[in-house]
Amino acid sequence: MTDLVQLKNGKLYHLEQKGTTQGPIALFVHGLGGNLHFFDAIIALGKLEENHNIILIDWEGHGLTPMSNNEKLSVNSLVEDIRYLLDYLEISKSVPIVLFGHSLGGLIATTFAALDEYNVEKLILLGPVQALGAAGQEAMRARAQLVERKGMSSIVNTICQVGLSEQSKNQNPLCIAFVRQSIMLTNSLGYSNACKALASAHDPNYGSIKAATLIISGSDDKTAPPPSIAKLSKAISQTTKVHQVEDIGHWHAIENPAAVSQAICTFLFNA
Repeated sequence: MTDLVQLKNGKLYHLEQKGTTQGPIALFVHGLGGNLHFFDAIIALGKLEENHNIILIDWEGHGLTPMSNNEKLSVNSLVEDIRYLLDYLEISKSVPIVLFGHSLGGLIATTFAALDEYNVEKLILLGPVQALGAAGQEAMRARAQLVERKGMSSIVNTICQVGLSEQSKNQNPLCIAFVRQSIMLTNSLGYSNACKALASAHDPNYGSIKAATLIISGSDDKTAPPPSIAKLSKAISQTTKVHQVEDIGHWHAIENPAAVSQAICTFLFNA
């Protein structure tokens, strides 16, 4: 099922649901400038539809989900949207959830999991970001202003240059094509508002996360570099698993979907 649905808070959300209703929920939250198709390859390679109820969303101002006029965008408002979405789908709070988050979607996912309102049994984070320091906040606000003035074309080359590893840029032109298309098709106001949301975001209480957690990092990720991932993993739990994929940057599921899928399946089925 692919549909644009109206939540109880009045927002329209684009979602895609597939797989089996007999398995646990697998909920996927993309990152800044992304959309639900970021996860397509790892879902297919891992054959996750065979044993999971797959739910993918485009969050506000991204993909096919329009901007709303209800409130200022924030990590907390996006978390609230997920709660309304699960309510729309009539998913009980006791149903097991495997929650995936990439980049800013990782911060949304950890914030949701830390609330401990739903049964998030497993948490899988791809290059998750954390609350930014002063310099990072300033950079995000500056990027928001640039996009508002000049549109998405003003940042797309920089994102490809910085966000992808040298190997991906030199050997996998499809990575560049995907990232360019993902960025260019993102609503400029939605992107700007998301930059501001990240600039003002706060870290959740990571220690309150009860879910078994896997963090996938890229050896060449400049947005969520390995030292930051190591710090986050310890903040969540001493049992948090970290899997580093070599020669990829920040677009993990696009740069090396086979390696990312293998790490996910090992965690889900062999842990």
